[in-house]
Amino acid sequence: MPRRITVITSGRVAQPPTGMAVRYWEICSELARHFDVALVAPVVEREANYGFELLSLHRTRAVRELVDCSDVVIASLDVLPNVAWLLTHPAILCIDVMWPRVLEELERRDVVDCLIGRAEECAELRAELDWTTRALKRGDLFICGNDRQRDFWLGWLGAAGRLNHAGRAADSDFSNLVQVVSTGIPRQPPPQRNLHGRNAWPGIGPDDFLILWGGGVWDWTDPFTPLRAMQRLAVRDTAIKLLFVGLTAPTPGATMTATGSQLVQESERLGLAGRTVFIHKGWTPREQFNELLRAADLGISFHKHTLESRFSIRTRFFDYLWAGLPLLASEGDALADYAERQGLGIVLPTGDDERFADTVLEVRRDPARLMAMRRRMEEVALQWTYEHVCQPLVEFCRDPRRRPDAEFVRAMARPYTSMLGAWQRRLRLLRNHGLRAALADSTILRSLKRRLFG
Repeated sequence: MPRRITVITSGRVAQPPTGMAVRYWEICSELARHFDVALVAPVVEREANYGFELLSLHRTRAVRELVDCSDVVIASLDVLPNVAWLLTHPAILCIDVMWPRVLEELERRDVVDCLIGRAEECAELRAELDWTTRALKRGDLFICGNDRQRDFWLGWLGAAGRLNHAGRAADSDFSNLVQVVSTGIPRQPPPQRNLHGRNAWPGIGPDDFLILWGGGVWDWTDPFTPLRAMQRLAVRDTAIKLLFVGLTAPTPGATMTATGSQLVQESERLGLAGRTVFIHKGWTPREQFNELLRAADLGISFHKHTLESRFSIRTRFFDYLWAGLPLLASEGDALADYAERQGLGIVLPTGDDERFADTVLEVRRDPARLMAMRRRMEEVALQWTYEHVCQPLVEFCRDPRRRPDAEFVRAMARPYTSMLGAWQRRLRLLRNHGLRAALADSTILRSLKRRLFG
């Protein structure tokens, strides 16, 4: 009898899936080749048989029953507040931490607002930190997007007490605690390159050189370097066009980010909107987006120089890779470095719009260079199918294992309440830091200090 695997996501599972739901849909499709799989999501709009079960997260009793009979539960980090009971459930739990939301929150929140007392914004950040730490203390396995992220999460796991002797005894380098399961590309090949995708955009012709911003405009992205570059290019080559495929998330009621609003205003102020720069303010449906991927000449991925960028994984890179679309990216994130090493595109300094414009002109005038990058994309794409990237997760589900340090973590959470525990702590302080440190830890001395000095 195949093992039962339940996957829980906060994404919206529609036809076709969009946003983060794409990752979980593809993971479930791959796992379903080996196991009995169910996908749980807040919104489920697909009813046909796709090889695995679909269930709404709002059917709480059914979800609990599903988890009760599962061999492994895989949950995205951001969905855990909606299923808080999962952190105390005995199921073997794998937590997907590919999106370090706390780093995204740093870009969404105004630091000045927090400093002057915007308590609600600070409270949201504290809640994010608390939930993340609780999750890291509970998970049996964590999956992330790349090696940089693995280092990031190992640091947090260490602070949460998970890098301990009990864990090390079973896994000396903790490779079984955090594994890389990146986003990948679908098994099915992309459609043949054609220009039909341009037909929906008046002002973009078949002979134009089309640059595609293939994703949302978030507060950690940098659409302004390409925009300023287009201002330079407008007087040099009016056949170069830039298309932003969407400004809002693919969820009902989603609103434009502050960066998206600024982009619209700036493109209009510069007189570029509708001439050489085209901005879709909603979200482009997946089928239409796939056509644009094959109709474009260059895909771009530009982000601010922040901590989020260093530890990010850009899903739009995989869309470009799947479609064989050469990349122009800002430096800083791991996939940009990878693309440059592999000859998949060109990486530029953040904020250098003059160099951006010059590079676009060079590539436009060198079709052989573009073709070489396309061919290299097709070669490298074979290494990034979900069949390959999901292999560590498939192996874990074949032989699921509970965390070896569960009792150790519980013991660490207990306060020093006994006299023996207090004296053991003081003896360690005496041995490691000397008499003054041991005396400073004394309950009697602390009580006396409070009486004398308040």
